[in-house]
Amino acid sequence: MRFSRMDESDRPAGQELEESPLQEVPLSVLHKRASPLNLSHQSLAHGLDSARRLDALEWLVQAFDALDLADEQLFSAIGLLDRFAANATAPIAAGPGAFALVLAVMLVALKVSGFKKDLERARRLVVEVSGSSRPWAAVRKAEFSILRRLGFRACTPTAFDLLDRLLSDLFPSLALRLAGNASAGSGPMPSAGTDPASWDPESKLRCSNLARFLLEMCVVYDPEALYGSGRPPLVSAVAALLLSLLSHSAPRHYAQMMAEAVHLTESNRTTLMEIAEAMRSRWVMVNP
Repeated sequence: MRFSRMDESDRPAGQELEESPLQEVPLSVLHKRASPLNLSHQSLAHGLDSARRLDALEWLVQAFDALDLADEQLFSAIGLLDRFAANATAPIAAGPGAFALVLAVMLVALKVSGFKKDLERARRLVVEVSGSSRPWAAVRKAEFSILRRLGFRACTPTAFDLLDRLLSDLFPSLALRLAGNASAGSGPMPSAGTDPASWDPESKLRCSNLARFLLEMCVVYDPEALYGSGRPPLVSAVAALLLSLLSHSAPRHYAQMMAEAVHLTESNRTTLMEIAEAMRSRWVMVNP
């Protein structure tokens, strides 16, 4: 995962970077790093109303799908847009400037977390959809506005990153399998407290995919449930995974293994149930 490695600020003093082993960053640290996304829905709606936000997000979803870009990058772009809107002192005006902002969050997200080839394809898309052969003045102005308003802190773990971390902790053998590790199935059988063989890999994969789907639906269509009065991203990640585990009748110990994550959210049962119910309702709407 992009945010699961030790960066320079986490490195012990006096230890050279090139000599530092790659280490997993504790979930608590990732949770803390994601704090810029602890937005309130009221602030978000003040900067960008729900209808225009949905238009922008649906365009981003289609663009990232057309460019075959990773979900992590899509969630990063959505997070940048929401943070920009929630920190606005006045509503974002409609018009060409607003579309330049959407193009800019796509580019900033790819500059932060993408590859050079991804960024080049996105730049070509900007030219195609802008209706101008020289769209860069407006887009670059929007990029700078985003970075300045966010204090140049663009690299922030999203709910998707946190969900991926939860899944890799819950299903380590599946994570190795998806990473293409040829030896993933040749090692010793995981103990009952980590990743037992009592649940088959296909069920784990379906559970993982549903959790990601539920989270994406919530992020795009239910910002009020997602953010509330300032809910951290880990809350929605936990709710999506718990709902998916329940839907797949997963062994009970998987939910018990999430005790640390639930504790970190500092959320009560009612809050998690509220978000899970919003996800379930949206799921029913798309799968009647």
